[in-house]
This record gives sequence, C-alpha cells and structure tokens, in this order.
Amino acid sequence: MTALKFISEIIAPGSRVVITNTHQPLSAAVLRQLLTIKHLTLLPTVDPNQEILPDAKPYLVLHFAGFDKPSLAQTLHLTSTLHKLMDYGLTAKAKFILVIPDVETPQTQTAFSLVKQFGKNFGLDYLIITVSSEDAREETAATIIRTFIKGFQLQEVPPELPVSVSRPRWGYLFILPGVYAAWWLLWGACLWGGLHELTAGRLVRAASLAQTAEKLTPWGGGTLPRRLAETEKLVAEFGQQPLTPPPPRLAELLAEVETLGVPLDVGWLRQIIGKLEILQPDIANFLAMPQLTWLVLLQDTQQIRATGGYLTSFGIVTFKQGRVTKVQLYETSSTDELLRGQVDPPADLAQATGQSNWWMRDSNWDPDYPTTAARTAWFVKKELGVEVDGVVSVNTSLLEAVEKIVGPGDTKDILAKLGDLPVDRKALIWRIVGEQLSARQLALVWLTSANQLQQVGWDGSLYRSTCTDCLQDLVYVVDSNVGDNKISRAIRPVYGLTIKPIGEAVNYDYRLSYTNLAGAGDIYHNYVRLLISPQQTVDQLILNDVPLPISSYRITQASNLIQVGTLIEVPVGSSSTLVVKTHRLASDLPYELEWLNQPGQNPIPLTIATAGQLQYNGSLSAPLRLRGSLYK
Repeated sequence: MTALKFISEIIAPGSRVVITNTHQPLSAAVLRQLLTIKHLTLLPTVDPNQEILPDAKPYLVLHFAGFDKPSLAQTLHLTSTLHKLMDYGLTAKAKFILVIPDVETPQTQTAFSLVKQFGKNFGLDYLIITVSSEDAREETAATIIRTFIKGFQLQEVPPELPVSVSRPRWGYLFILPGVYAAWWLLWGACLWGGLHELTAGRLVRAASLAQTAEKLTPWGGGTLPRRLAETEKLVAEFGQQPLTPPPPRLAELLAEVETLGVPLDVGWLRQIIGKLEILQPDIANFLAMPQLTWLVLLQDTQQIRATGGYLTSFGIVTFKQGRVTKVQLYETSSTDELLRGQVDPPADLAQATGQSNWWMRDSNWDPDYPTTAARTAWFVKKELGVEVDGVVSVNTSLLEAVEKIVGPGDTKDILAKLGDLPVDRKALIWRIVGEQLSARQLALVWLTSANQLQQVGWDGSLYRSTCTDCLQDLVYVVDSNVGDNKISRAIRPVYGLTIKPIGEAVNYDYRLSYTNLAGAGDIYHNYVRLLISPQQTVDQLILNDVPLPISSYRITQASNLIQVGTLIEVPVGSSSTLVVKTHRLASDLPYELEWLNQPGQNPIPLTIATAGQLQYNGSLSAPLRLRGSLYK
C-alpha cells in the first residue's frame, strides 16, 4: 500500500489537531512530538467511537488504526470508528490522515479500502501512511508529522513535558512567599479598593479601606495607604458626597493615583471587594488578636494529590496583631520521624499505597480541604507539639507565578524583590493570589474562629449551593499519584460526561482518560476518585473496555457525596480510560451541573453532552456551573 494523496505542509497558528488512539505507543509518540509545537491546539482521544468529538472545527484528523490484535470485534469497531471520523472530518472540511501498519490484516485492508472509497465518493482530503514496526518509533513519529508540517525535526521533550521529571528546583525555604499569599490579597484588595472608591468620590469607604491597607502594608512599603487614609480628614471637611470639581488636596491625591498606572479590572475588583465586605469581621478579628499561629502547606504538583500535590514542606507562621513576627520552616521527611505510635491510614489510602501507618506527608488525602486542614493540624501537634489557628494551602503553581514576576532567587532574594516592587507589579501579585483563590489553587481555613471563608468560596471545601427549583448534580474528579515518581505534569487527562434521560431515569457516563508522556519506566499509578451527588447510584466501572469486578473499587460517602475510587495504572506512552456508569431518578425541573476542578492540575479538556441545550466543550481550570435542559 502507498500514500495516495498529500495534503498541505503548512499549518496556521491556532490550528486544531485531533489525534486518536493515544493509548498506542506510536500515537503517543506523535502526540509527544506535537506537544512541542506551542501554536497547535491538540485534541487527543483514546477511543473516538465512544468519546464525544469536539464541536470546534479541526484542521487535521490524525487517526491510527490496525495496531490492535486482529479480531472480528476489532474490525467491526474499526469500521464504525472510521465512518464517524471521516464524517466528522468532511463536515469540518478537515484534512484526514490514516496511519496503519504495513502488515496486511483484515483491519488494515478494511481501513485502506474504506478511506479510499470514502475519499472518492465524497471528496475527503486524505492521506494514507503505512509504517513498519522495525523502524525507530520516535523517528517514525517525526516522519508522520513531516507529511503535514514541512521540515519538522525530531524534538527533545521540553521542560514542561519532561521525559523524566525531577524534583522542583526550589528548596523548601522558597515556601516563604506563599506564607504571604493571604496577606497580599487582603492588603492589595483594600489598597486598590480604596483607590477605586476614591476615584469614584466615595470618600468614607475609601478611608475605611485605606486604613486597613495601612495596617496590613507588607514590609512598611510605600506612603500611598497613608495618603489614602488622609481622605478621612477630607470627609470631615467636605462631607460624604462626591465633590465636583474636587478640592485641591483631593485633586492632588487623585493625580497621584493616576500616575501609578495600575491596571484595574473594575468588575473583578468589585467582586473581591464584595467578598472582603463579607469577611470584614474575620479581618477585624485577625488584626485584633494578640497572637495567632497559622500552618502553611506547600504541595508539589509534580506528584498530584487530593488538595494540590504531595506534601513536601510546611511553615508555621506567628502573627501578632496582624504582623508576621516569626516563621519556622520544616520538611515532612524530617518531622515524620518525630511521630510516635501507630496512626491508621484511611482505608482507601492503605489500599492504594500498601501503607500500614499514616504520616504528615500523606495527611492531605481527603479532597475536602477543611477536613484535610484539621488533619494536618493534628499531625503538627503530634509531631511538633504546636497548636495552630488556621491552615493555608499553597501549591507550586503559585510559586511559579510569583517567580515569573520577581525573577528567580533564594528566599532572601525573593523577599527583597517583593519589597522593592513598584506598585503596579505588586498589583499583579495581588491579582495572581486572587485568581488562585477563585480557581481553588489556594485555600484558607480558620480552625479556631467562626468565619465566612466558605461563603466566599476560599476554603477549598466541597460546599455546593442549594437549588430548590432544579435537578442538581455536583461532580469532582480527584487524581492521586501514589507511585514513587513525580510525573504528574507529564500526564494528560481528558474528561467527558454524557447524560441521557431514558424514561424515569437519567443515565450518566463519566469518561476519565489519562495519557502518560513521561520517560521510560515511569508508570503512572493513579488512585482516581469520582465524587458525585448522593442521589446518583453507581452501576458499573469499566477500565479500558473491561468491566471491573466490585472487589476492585470502593464506594463510600465523603462530605455528603458518593465517592467511588479505584487504582489505575498507565504505562509510558500509553493511555487508560475509566468509565463510570451511574443513574438517578428523572425530573421535569431545569437541570444544573456544578463541576469542581482539582487544585494542582493544569486546565483539563472537558466535554459534556446531553440531548438538550446543556452542552460544554472547553477546559476545566476553575469551578464550572452549567444550567439548562437535558431534553430536546
């Protein structure tokens, strides 16, 4: 068999490429090479016949067929998959490439004939490539790519997609900038909120926010909060109404604000100010307490765990009336040696890791962060004899973002750079912290005081809003790398959900696919947990098209949700797909779906399909809420 038709050699920036059967080693090798081209949008799929194809029009559909063990079932599956993909490509006016082995089998012969006939009948722009199993896999992958990208050269896997993933380059002391995350948000929101209120002529609110900002000003930085606090005098002199034109002293202050060049997103700023108004009692309590001790957890996203990553280090921070007076830093590998006695691990942690004892380093196992916070505080008391008032969760994504603004360096350098930043760059730090809180990458839990952190969505809990006029579901996928490696950033998860109302029931198919792009020998051991609404009933789990026995998974309750968990293994260059089938009673009410993202994860492709208007095809990087009909 020979190639029949060549397609364009140049791909425009932003082009979408669908690549199939990424569980196959050659397909995974092509995907690994394509991931080095930043301007491409890649849409990998393990089984296109079962998964929902993206609505967005692709430039290219790259399909690998005939590499599985020959059988009648595989031939029939191949036929239906090919028809689906070719119809998809024709509708999108996409290029179509079929890659098959150069060995004649019923599968390869069928694939070759179908594509050739379809192209002749319907004008599909296609290319058929045959490959030899004797050729080097990576070079074969590069050869395939050269058929549509002129002059492509075999690439080394870049740092963000490592062949072998090393430990983070930061030492545990670099946790210190994370200690100030909550501090930065409160200070920045009060400062820029004061600026916004001032420019709007609302002097009383500007003065109140500015006074709080002055108390919180890190490292005594700048005179602006104190200048804003002077608006209180202006209020006493001129009253509370906006002044037009402003008096000279106010005009001078407004001019100073304008010269800062701070990029304010007013809409987002108002949201933050609204949340701070809810938190005002907590802020006042924080500033008034003679002494508070907070625990700060640093989690390594290269080994994903429930609340952000493997718990490598932590800090204990002492505050006196809102000021940092002492910071102590620890590594869990050292403090766990101080633990005395037997601490039984949760049953699913013991099953996933084979451990008979529970340690601080694994204490962030529970996906509900307030629960994890209480547990980590318990371990700190047992190992160090220190009681803490609150817990802050930080993962390495925050540290990476801070380093991009201030530049690399050790702890002393970072702190010096933070103090010397101009006000517009400090605004960027504040914005990053706010975005991390909104995206559940950063969480705060106050253990010893009643607080409103859950109400504003900053405590990392599995709290969900109640809906009295709709049928409501919550979904949360929790991945935990329980292997002795740090390859989570080399894993490419893809999530999908199909919802089908049938009679008096609503049926759900959750598809969780994982592709391992790590180095040789690094198997991905993932204890995956799916948390869903308690109204749903779990019917079946299927791993790579094989139904799982009940003994291979656990169904429990967690935070008033149903939790189903099982251990899956994904070899290097392969993909695995877990399907969870559930159902619940149907209803005529409008439908609302809330899907939470896991801290520490990069944006994950997500497709949701129903027979009605509720559809989604995008990525999951923050909590997602959809509302619509499940019916046509």
